[in-house]
Amino acid sequence: MKHTTKLTYIVLSALITIIILTSCTQMFQPKLPMNLETSASLGTLLEKEVEISQLETPKQVFVSQGQNPTEILISWDAVQGATSYTVERAIVTDPTITTIPDESEFEIIKKFVYDTKYTDEVLSEQETHYQSEAYINNYKYYYRIVAQNPRESYDQSLPTEAVYGTLFNPVLKVNADLGKSTDSINIYWDEVKNATSYQIWRGVNSNGTGMEKIATTQPILDESTNKLTYKNKIDTSEQGIEFYYKVIAVNSSGTESINSPLAMGFSLMSGAPTAPNNVNVTNGRGTKNSIELSWDPVIADGTTYYTIYRTSSVDSSLTLLVSKQEGTTFVDSKGLKSNVYYYYQVQSFTEDAETGEKLKSPMSDTGSNSKTPAEGFILSSPTDIKIGKTDSGTLLLSWIPAIGNTEEQTVYTYNIYGSANEKEGYELIDSNIVSSIQEDGRIYFEPSQTAEFYKVSTSYNGIKSSLSNAVAPSPDAVIDIVVSKNKNIGTSYIANNNGVFPVQITWKAPTNTSSLNGFNVYRSAKEDSGFRKITDTPIEYISGTSDYSFIDQNETAKTRTFYYYKVLAVNSLEQGAEYSKTDKGYGALTPEQYMREYNKTAINSQTKLTLMHKSNDMDKLGSESAKGAISGSLSYNAKIDGLGARITMHYDNYADYYIVDKDSSSGVYFLITGDTNTKASMDASGTMDGTVVCKGMYPGKVIYDKIEIKGGAAGGGTYGIIREGFDGQVQVDWKVGEEGR
Repeated sequence: MKHTTKLTYIVLSALITIIILTSCTQMFQPKLPMNLETSASLGTLLEKEVEISQLETPKQVFVSQGQNPTEILISWDAVQGATSYTVERAIVTDPTITTIPDESEFEIIKKFVYDTKYTDEVLSEQETHYQSEAYINNYKYYYRIVAQNPRESYDQSLPTEAVYGTLFNPVLKVNADLGKSTDSINIYWDEVKNATSYQIWRGVNSNGTGMEKIATTQPILDESTNKLTYKNKIDTSEQGIEFYYKVIAVNSSGTESINSPLAMGFSLMSGAPTAPNNVNVTNGRGTKNSIELSWDPVIADGTTYYTIYRTSSVDSSLTLLVSKQEGTTFVDSKGLKSNVYYYYQVQSFTEDAETGEKLKSPMSDTGSNSKTPAEGFILSSPTDIKIGKTDSGTLLLSWIPAIGNTEEQTVYTYNIYGSANEKEGYELIDSNIVSSIQEDGRIYFEPSQTAEFYKVSTSYNGIKSSLSNAVAPSPDAVIDIVVSKNKNIGTSYIANNNGVFPVQITWKAPTNTSSLNGFNVYRSAKEDSGFRKITDTPIEYISGTSDYSFIDQNETAKTRTFYYYKVLAVNSLEQGAEYSKTDKGYGALTPEQYMREYNKTAINSQTKLTLMHKSNDMDKLGSESAKGAISGSLSYNAKIDGLGARITMHYDNYADYYIVDKDSSSGVYFLITGDTNTKASMDASGTMDGTVVCKGMYPGKVIYDKIEIKGGAAGGGTYGIIREGFDGQVQVDWKVGEEGR
């Protein structure tokens, strides 16, 4: 009887050891302080570490508005778990556009920022000039911030909402009195946003060298001109001298803008002739390449001469065209540009034959700020050419009418040209187009022929302007986009640190390949927002080739996570508007990671059993079952088997988790069916056997036949892992899946 009792005790001891091993219920038990006055649970004594899957989107994004003439400062709140941030930027060059740029317009300007602020050096020293388009059009610079942690392989955050900033603009236009007074010269300029004061500088050199600061003034508005003004008092000795002025804006932080254009000014001298009258552009409102003007002769003592100056809509500085001429007509053909208004002023003067001293008249009041300016322009092409589509799918060209349309629009007509080459070979498609200007200020027209590229010109009085910039239609959307799901994409690709292999995106070129030049791929962790371009340059379209693919080696891709993709077809100008449909996918797993992910369901299932967790050894024998949280069951049976023990555990369509937590539409993560059995001898050594078939997100099999039991614990051997889509069985060390337990 004693022998039987001893044998039973030995067998039960082995059985208990094996049950503990199989159930994976061993837990680390920390010591609790002994001097607690009140009872406490382990959960109240230990702070639970927050588990991070995808990083949160940064908050409190600040972008500077008009603080610096060359830089924009961006700052944001730190994100828990982030080690760095990516800064993306999109530039809006048209000041009339108020909509936020499309995702396709954002480019990465800094990939790894290890602080929560970044200074974007927008303009270089060579670009800081008052004629810079960035200043003239007051460009808006939109920014998005993405949090990331590639070291821990967290999913990067969704990008922040786009926030825009602006540069601190210079004074763009400065004017000075031209002989209006004998004792002062008034300087006028437009207010600069964020400026709190202005510096006035003066010199005598037309190139701006040798200037001295003569004043720092607070904004003073001249109500007659609605401009800021400063009065420079002039001594008698300074009368008639041509001074050059510049104005520098200063903001509240003391930052100075770049220099304004130079404005020439002078005070009147006694005995000077009168200013020329009736200065008019006689032929130059829509001419080919020159502008003609005339004025009334000035009667004075001695010979009267004339000096002609020009300003423009893009440069307020006076440009000297002629320093001395006797006639009262002039033809200007010096560097005239399209889409620029030119303004002319004429000055008369007499000259002492012996001393060479000049007596100069006031400048004619015909500049850009005059009520009757001498304004001219050459015939120009329309601007802001765009290509869209009608509701029926045909191409629709639109443009802003050529300058001068306010007066000449009833007689302006337009011509459309097409070419297969962006730079050359344009042929006339449609001519003498007459179309009304719509409420948005644009003209719309459907070209009669399709072309790879289009340009538009303006016709007036029998002449044609130069051609506009080229535009190309946006290609049609690609078709049949498919993102791989748990796919073996080849041995040349390796998994990331999370054990996840790359994803393959495939698609077909659109049936109509007109204007198609390439493809950009976008990815997001959400189905309907947060997409970021992941192709550095467009994937080239090859004529005659229909099928295309891209491998996304996502360094932070995680298990149990869908990623969403779409493709944008672009033309040779890298422009596109028609996105593909969105498809989701995910990468396959390494054998080791497969075991870890499978084991989460297996371990969780065993926590639902009760017999194996009994404190009394004899109570651990018997049979029971547990249900899966989603479906299926797990059956358990432990019994004495000869001089050892036998534990059988059978899964039948068992599932505890959805791919996306609590979202049944996402599908089951692991649905398992099969056996995990253990057999051990009296010395608590033995083997495991059984195969579990896995369905769900990662189909495959886990085979237990080579797991060894030594000394009452797993002591060697390997799991056999078979992954759907991969050849053969891979052996994984028995320790895999036990990490952290």
